[in-house]
Amino acid sequence: MADATAGSAPPAAGWRRFIPTKIPKIPRPSRGMVIFGSIVGTYALLIYRDRHLTAEVRRELEGEAKYLAAQPQDPRERVRKVAVFLQRPAPDESIRATREYFRKYIKPVLDAAAVDYDLVEAFEPGVIARHTCGTLVKKQAYLAWTADDALRAHVLTTAADDVKFKFRMHDYDGYLAVGRKPFEEVLVGYDSALRQIEAERDAEHEAKLAEYHSARSAAESSWFSAAPPSPPAREHRLALPPVAYLPVDWMTGMRTWPFRIYRWFNDWERIRDAGRATLAIARRGPVRELVADDLALGVDEWSVHRAAVDNGVAEGVADEPVLVPEYEQMWPAPKPKENPAEKAAAEMAAASAAAAAAAAAGPAPTVADLFAVPGALRDVTQQIDAPATPEFVSEAAEPAVPELSGAERKAQEKAEKEAEKQKKEQEARDKEELAKRKAQLWRQYFVPKRVHVPAVLAAHVEIYDTVKSREMVPLAPVEVSDEETFVQW
Repeated sequence: MADATAGSAPPAAGWRRFIPTKIPKIPRPSRGMVIFGSIVGTYALLIYRDRHLTAEVRRELEGEAKYLAAQPQDPRERVRKVAVFLQRPAPDESIRATREYFRKYIKPVLDAAAVDYDLVEAFEPGVIARHTCGTLVKKQAYLAWTADDALRAHVLTTAADDVKFKFRMHDYDGYLAVGRKPFEEVLVGYDSALRQIEAERDAEHEAKLAEYHSARSAAESSWFSAAPPSPPAREHRLALPPVAYLPVDWMTGMRTWPFRIYRWFNDWERIRDAGRATLAIARRGPVRELVADDLALGVDEWSVHRAAVDNGVAEGVADEPVLVPEYEQMWPAPKPKENPAEKAAAEMAAASAAAAAAAAAGPAPTVADLFAVPGALRDVTQQIDAPATPEFVSEAAEPAVPELSGAERKAQEKAEKEAEKQKKEQEARDKEELAKRKAQLWRQYFVPKRVHVPAVLAAHVEIYDTVKSREMVPLAPVEVSDEETFVQW
């Protein structure tokens, strides 16, 4: 025993005694632990990659947007303004999905680039087309006004009103449709506005030609050698803001879960594509002429493609009008607001008619005229002295209502209650049928249609080339620090 103790190594002294003489054996991980670690690690790495690329894309978009916002601008000019149209992505979905898409991918770029916008949310078919048509017609009407126009002088009387006129003259610098169905309605509204403008200008030119011919005939038949009037010129100017289309990659259902998983881990691609397309609108380009092939943009969106499949449209595009008359019956348009220009024109016409009637009637009669006419003063005095006696009309005697017995009264009340019950049931059935019909029309509405807009193609309306804008390089190498945050990201 003593020999064994003497042969062993002496214990370590000081700090060396805390060092283990043998490294403990690390246990091998189990199969379940390997699977769990692989799944969690892969998920964490994909999320980290997406966030890293998202930060880079946002930094690039923010730098270019701030560069656009920092450009000098004439104080007499207004900020660029666009109209953004949103609609529910599918007939059985809410508009909140499209609203969230706009808030996350489009709104931050518009705000950072100092671009004003009007957000139009369409809850019914036809809202976007009416809004586009009305604003375009108004834009052309303001464009035709001049400083010497009597109507403009009647409406705008102060310097502040003149500034409002200049701002109102250029209403929108572009129309941004988020989704296929808003894009269809924008084109339909554009086509309706162009046809309405041409009809109004033709009628106005015909009226001016009639005035010109009458004035020329009067000048030729006059004894004096007056210069004949010059023939009127037809207005051909058109202020046509370009349109833009941004796709909404909205998906739902079990069949789309692989695409949604890929999109979940690659959200930076949507931020990049939507941001660069929005920057094209902010910097006024690149734009190109709208051609017939552009009318089919967005027909491959998943939501409208599913609507086409559900409604049995094999080709994917239905050869039907975008807006049918039944939509107007189900969702009637609101009453138009009072137009200040039309109100001023009506006031001027009423004043002119009153002045002409007064001139034709001659001066008002005086007291001397009453004495000059025999018997006129006596008739006036009799009318003043005669009391106004109301005429009593003998009312027909109402027929006496026979009194009912208790049993008859109960039977009558029971019949009235039964009739009221049947009326309520019929109203409930009518309401249910109306709701079913509206749902059916919504499903038919979301089927992509083949758009026919010959006036838009003939007018050479421009469209933002959002596909080309995704490949464009930044305007300037603007550096943005990591501490600065992008508004609304």
